[in-house]
Amino acid sequence: MALLSDCGSCFTQARGSKQRLLIVPSLTAFSVYRAVAAGIVPLHSGHYPRHPDWPAASSNKLNPLEDQDRSPHSKLQPSGPDRPRNFDGSVSYLDLGSAVLATGEAVGSGSDEFTKISMRTETSMPSATPRSALAIRPRPTPSDNEPPPRKPKHRPCTSYPENDSYLFGFQPVQRPSQTEGRPAKRPMPSPNKTIAVVNSSGRQAASFIRVAAAVGYRVRAQLRNLDGIVATEISSLPNVTVIVGDLYIKSSATSTSPPLGQKNGHSNMGVNHELIEELFQGAQLAFINTTFWGDEVAIGEALADAAVAANIEHYIYSTMPNHSLHTPSTAVKPWPSLPLWSSKETISAYIRSLPTLASKTTHLYTGIYNNNFTSLPYPLFCMELQSDGSFKWQAPFHPHVKLPWLDAEHDVGPAVLQIFKDGVEKWGRQSIPLAYEMLSPIEACEAFSRGVGRRVRYRRGKIEVKVKIPNGYRDQLVALEEMYDLGREDGSQQPYYFGTKELEERCPEQALALWEGPRGLEEYAREVFPLEEAANGLSWMNDGTEGEDTDGIEGEIVGGTEGEEDGSDDEEGLVMGGGLQSGSVGTGESTPARREESWLA
Repeated sequence: MALLSDCGSCFTQARGSKQRLLIVPSLTAFSVYRAVAAGIVPLHSGHYPRHPDWPAASSNKLNPLEDQDRSPHSKLQPSGPDRPRNFDGSVSYLDLGSAVLATGEAVGSGSDEFTKISMRTETSMPSATPRSALAIRPRPTPSDNEPPPRKPKHRPCTSYPENDSYLFGFQPVQRPSQTEGRPAKRPMPSPNKTIAVVNSSGRQAASFIRVAAAVGYRVRAQLRNLDGIVATEISSLPNVTVIVGDLYIKSSATSTSPPLGQKNGHSNMGVNHELIEELFQGAQLAFINTTFWGDEVAIGEALADAAVAANIEHYIYSTMPNHSLHTPSTAVKPWPSLPLWSSKETISAYIRSLPTLASKTTHLYTGIYNNNFTSLPYPLFCMELQSDGSFKWQAPFHPHVKLPWLDAEHDVGPAVLQIFKDGVEKWGRQSIPLAYEMLSPIEACEAFSRGVGRRVRYRRGKIEVKVKIPNGYRDQLVALEEMYDLGREDGSQQPYYFGTKELEERCPEQALALWEGPRGLEEYAREVFPLEEAANGLSWMNDGTEGEDTDGIEGEIVGGTEGEEDGSDDEEGLVMGGGLQSGSVGTGESTPARREESWLA
């Protein structure tokens, strides 16, 4: 039993003692009509098996539907001379608006001929309505003007071999390996490679490890310890081997942490060469983002030397500029050097001095993290919650000069992975500014306001330090405030965030060429910011909605310059990042989403 319908057709074929079912989904009822007319599917007028639902057989053996009084479907068919006739004069029924039921018996056992087919209308489809039956006409004689037969787009849906005769001449459509008009796919190397990563609980490194491990790369990840949410996650990912230990060593246990941003060596600290050598064992690729815990320059140079010894194929270093080296001739004053960024520039210069590594290195510049924003009283990116439910952001940036923005946790990983896929042939010796939005502080507040659903106002002013911070980071903030004060009166004098105009002019197009699905600041504020706030134990999201009217006041500039609040080390309370002081206040346990490496990397 097989059903022929408007959406598909089925035929039975006898082979040996078994019947096989061939489904041709592209055939419509009209196609069945043409097939019968062409003789592909013979419509015999001999004796047919009786349908079990029909009454006792009539004396007319030509077709059970001839019995108008006995057939349950007879009322749907014309009678007498109006009935359509086959070529041999027998009656045929083929209603193109209804489903067609075909039954038959094999012509001969063991042959490849098709079964005899009889057809009747099936009224089980609600949409089927009686229409005038059409007589089956012979196929017209081919002529020179007749269009060539239509070539099927898809081969029949069957699991049988392609050379069987029941395919009616259907052959699979041969398609070119590349569609015309489409750009060639990017070459993707085999993921059968190992990647070395340091400071793996930082935002950049964690973002990359998640993506690389998910697509099959093996990762050797260095972690200072296994404390915290991110470290726990990274250590549990598949394809990740965790190497626990600091990149520096202490000659004595007199202090729990090295001085932040220490340069030119330290009497109580050195480089952990043994751990670095272990990190690069079996690695072919490396993504390195050094931080300012310890002697960053010494650690960065040691990592570069180890990459040379391990014959690393592609080395991506996350760097930042030394602005004092990029002061333009039009500047009113020399640009100051930001201590924690200048270390990275020094490491980049060292890498360029290594002939075997320079050609294999890509220097990656990252924009301002969307993830830096918090309502905790951390300096520079504090979204301070106001009494009316709105937020205020105070920073030294010119309100109308655009800055590069990046969601580090969401977008660094896919972008870095694509750099590895493209290889050193494309990105060797190159510098890439990674930023997906260019927004002024006012535009950033507008986007943040749309996302969080509350008023967000920007105030240009000094960096407020309300918590205990490491001395090295305090020096960075002082230099940053001095640098951005250069553009106070004239925004064109504000130094470029990436150090050069040429790098910033490539934003965000170059980043979008690497990864086309970034998460913007508005989306971050709407989907992620409340979650991070809740992870830090804050509950303003569940309070009243007094500040949720954002019409007409998004990104408003409030007030003017205010004096810096007291930031002395004697102030008690929250410690930025945690892990620097003894006791519960300094452990960072009260702010698990803002542990030191996540905040500083």
